[in-house]
Amino acid sequence: MKNKQLFIGIDISKGTFDAAILLQGTISPLQTKSFSNNKDGYKQLVRWIKTVSQHKHKWVFCMEHTGVYAFHLCCFLEDNNLDYCYESALKINRSLGIIKRQKSDKADAADIAKYLYQKRDELVFYRLPSREIQKLKALISFRRRMLKQKVSMTISSSEIAAFSDKQTAKIIKQDSKKLISKLEQQIEKIDTEIASLLDNAPELSVKYNLVKSVVGIGPVISAHIMARTNGFTNFKNGREFSSYCGSAPFERSSGTSIKKVVHISKAADKELKSLLTNAAYVAVRYDNEIRAYFMRKIKEGKSEFCVINAIRNKLIHRVFSVVNRGTPFVKIANYSTAKN
Repeated sequence: MKNKQLFIGIDISKGTFDAAILLQGTISPLQTKSFSNNKDGYKQLVRWIKTVSQHKHKWVFCMEHTGVYAFHLCCFLEDNNLDYCYESALKINRSLGIIKRQKSDKADAADIAKYLYQKRDELVFYRLPSREIQKLKALISFRRRMLKQKVSMTISSSEIAAFSDKQTAKIIKQDSKKLISKLEQQIEKIDTEIASLLDNAPELSVKYNLVKSVVGIGPVISAHIMARTNGFTNFKNGREFSSYCGSAPFERSSGTSIKKVVHISKAADKELKSLLTNAAYVAVRYDNEIRAYFMRKIKEGKSEFCVINAIRNKLIHRVFSVVNRGTPFVKIANYSTAKN
């Protein structure tokens, strides 16, 4: 990115976005301006930047992860061969050492431009995932909402019925049961659509089936892993993915006076971490090697949480191993609990 001279920070929301321009060799953003979050706004953005520099190859943009709000802008930038980065708000703020007492969209855009300039030699340009991965993420997001509605309906109906008269409680339970049944049917339909998508996508089907071959990793967890890794293009190895999932252990020490127990970070994808925890317990039940490891560590006095976390890591590394070598996982059928 040494050839870049114009650094554009973008703070985006549903209806509008703010942009700030920072020139190479300067400290403060040159200009800030607001635009509509639509195609007309994107064209106005380009015309505005051209008043500062006509050389598009010297521009670079950066924006925070904002879910679907940034999707159309990302498409516009890629269609026009404009380089951009897509970073988390936490990473940007920590990098700049920002403690905010006030917040505004223009100030956020300026901070993003400063971050972009500061990290100009380290950043990697972002590209949207394939259409199949985009569709997969949308289906998983929709499935997540259906599950939340199901859980909410189950809990609320039970609580309301418990404090109502028998007739009212009966009505609540019957109607709730019908709604929950419909939600379950919808979830099954989404699961079928996800499986069909992954089985019929040439670039994803092979990896998807390899991931499923690992004991404990079922179709749902496999789909989540495929979505989070963008088809295994976002992470170099299992260690990086373990860190993302909140399973990789990290040391905390300083000199001789501060020496804390190795711990896992709370900064993690909690949904994926929960799914992998379920996978670990399934593996303990159905994989002889994992079960032997689990029992041995428990006998040694290790806490169940620590052992399950270690098994999560084992499963992640197994997943990356089978994908990298291109062959399914093979379970050791006669693994003895006496072995290590």
